[in-house]
Parts: sequence; structure tokens; C-alpha cells
Amino acid sequence: MNKNYILTMTVAAVIGLQACGGGDKEEIQDKDTVTAQPVDTTMLEEEFLAVLPSPVAVAEIFANAGIDYKSDLPNSLANLSRYSTSSKKALNFGVYTSDLAFCIVSDKNKEASAYLKGIRTLGNEIGLTQIFDNESLLVRFDNNLTNQDSLTDLMVEIKSRIDDYHEQNGESEKNFIYFSGAWIEGMYLGAVSSDKNEKAGKAMSAQFYMLEDILKGLKRVQKESSDYDELITKLEDLKNTYKGLESVKAAQPEAMYDVMLKADEVKTLAGKIIEIRSEIIKV
Repeated sequence: MNKNYILTMTVAAVIGLQACGGGDKEEIQDKDTVTAQPVDTTMLEEEFLAVLPSPVAVAEIFANAGIDYKSDLPNSLANLSRYSTSSKKALNFGVYTSDLAFCIVSDKNKEASAYLKGIRTLGNEIGLTQIFDNESLLVRFDNNLTNQDSLTDLMVEIKSRIDDYHEQNGESEKNFIYFSGAWIEGMYLGAVSSDKNEKAGKAMSAQFYMLEDILKGLKRVQKESSDYDELITKLEDLKNTYKGLESVKAAQPEAMYDVMLKADEVKTLAGKIIEIRSEIIKV
């Protein structure tokens, strides 16, 4: 497993790795040794795709690249009550989780508390009442506002509850939708400052590994609903644009997602990301 794969897998599988500890390594070793038996990867792929990304991991990558918090960057909580369709609510549930993570890694405690309350409201509206009906979540969050590690752990707990809930109800495909909103918002927060920060381009490159899996997940959702057809088309275009960049084409395959993008390439990607995000949060 190369360095770039580990970096991007952190975004999507941090919860699974924390939950399984060293078990993943042993499982991989077993598969390598039993070469005579064919391995059915369908279920493994389903389980991977059903895991939401860690919004905190995305936010930290861009924070480490020097992206500063600005109050006008996250999606305004004033929009929350204006989302009337189930697809808009599901996508923006993901968006707001990334905004919450952005507040946490930026030590914006008051704003973080407000975004958690907003996520709770929207979560209840999309059928996650069982996850958010516990007042202790808000109390614990407010009691740990000055402890970034504790807030991160709480987000991990909420995410784990959501994963378990959807799995138990046979609707893990909903995670793909949240995944999409969270990823786009995380990329947006990096993209809007990319023209002033040369490190942002490499951080942006590192995140594009996830786009393949986002599209696989959304296409499975597409079999049941046409609500995300336009989003899929735009994300396909974004993926192809990235792979068509000169810097990316010049990189070795194993380094495709560890590219120091040129200023004009970053600008091209940022424009498309901002356009997609604008459509998602539009009321």
C-alpha cells in the first residue's frame, strides 16, 4: 500500500481502521497466502463504499496546508430550513458535517457548537432521529468545546452510530450521498483559498483518489433515484478534468494523487469544485 493510498484512505476509512485495530493487516496477510482460492471482493467493495469519509481528516489536510478559517466560507446555517427535498437535505447534511469539522480544527468553538445543533436538526429531518435524539450529545459537545481531541472523538462516535443505523436498516446506500456532500464541501474549503496558497494544490490532489469511490456509490444510488443524475455528470467531468491535467498525466501512476499542481491547473479544478458546491447548497 503506497503513501498516497494511505493518505486518502484516511479520509474514507478512519472509522473502520479505529474500530478494527490490527485486524485489517492480518486479514490482508491471510488473503495473500491463500492464493488458490478466488476472492469475492463484492462485499468488501460494498462495505468500503458505504463508509462515510471523516470530515475531520479532510479538514485537517487542508488546515495543515495553511487554509485559514473565514466565517463566510461554511454553508450558512440560515439555509438549513430552506432545503425542502430529501436529496438536498441529505447532501447538505454531509456539507454541514465538513463545516463542523472545519470549525473544530480551526478552534472556532462557538461556531462548532452551532453547526452541531444544525446537523442535529437536519439529521432528524432525514430520518436520523435515533442518532440525534440524545441530549447528552449536545451536552458532551458543549462541555468539551476547548478540547479538540474530545470533539473529534465525538464526531467519530456520531459517524459510527450513523453507519451502524443504516447497516441495520439495509440502507447503507444513503451514506454515499452524505459522503458526496462532505467531500465536495471539504474540497471547496480548500479550493477557495488555493490561489493564495501553493500547498493547497497538493492537498487538493491528494483528495481526488476518493472521487472514484464517490461516483461508484452515487451510481448505485442512481439505480433507485434520478435525483443525483446532474451531480454525477458534474463529478464525472471533474474526475476527467483532473486526470487530463498535464501535471497529472506526467506523474507515475502510483503518484497520480501526490501531484504539485500548477497554478492554472488548481484554478481550473477550483472553478469546477466551486460550481458543484454552489449547486448543492443552492436553496
